[in-house]
Amino acid sequence: MTMKVSLLCVCVLFLVGSIYAACPNVQAVDLDVAKYLGGWYELATTEDSRETFERNCTCTHADYTLMADKEVQVNNTCRKGAPSSPLTEALGKARIPDPSQPGKLEVTFGSPFWAPYWIVFIDDTYSNAVVWSCTSALGLNIEWMWILSRTQTVSTSTYQMLTSKAQQITGYDVSKLKMTTQQGCPAL
Repeated sequence: MTMKVSLLCVCVLFLVGSIYAACPNVQAVDLDVAKYLGGWYELATTEDSRETFERNCTCTHADYTLMADKEVQVNNTCRKGAPSSPLTEALGKARIPDPSQPGKLEVTFGSPFWAPYWIVFIDDTYSNAVVWSCTSALGLNIEWMWILSRTQTVSTSTYQMLTSKAQQITGYDVSKLKMTTQQGCPAL
């Protein structure tokens, strides 16, 4: 009987969590897609990103190109293990589902599912950006964040400004971000 009660309590807690778990409604930037196109170096990302699709990646870089259908081709590259390793790439595409919110993109890498790709901060010169993604599933919020720059490195003060903005806008604990190795990486 005690086991049944325990199982019932766990199920109720799971259902309540599923009902109430929701990603925060974060404001994205009023993105000028043409200015965002081109190459971006990843300066930092979340541990979940590093442990899944970016496992063992160094020299991580993304290149965005406008396609004829107005979607954006996404070409993510990295070098597995070391800056001297061969380049690995993942091709995907991004779209803007709501033109009134151009900073709230969706991205896919070949699956039928589109994930949020929200540009929540970008500086005036389109040199540094913060991208955030949050999906609610099974009572949990699954969050990813990327700190991006047009250059392989930024000053400590610029990085601190970017992470401060990221935490302020999303509520994400930026102390969990993992720096991306860009030292010794060939410029792209």
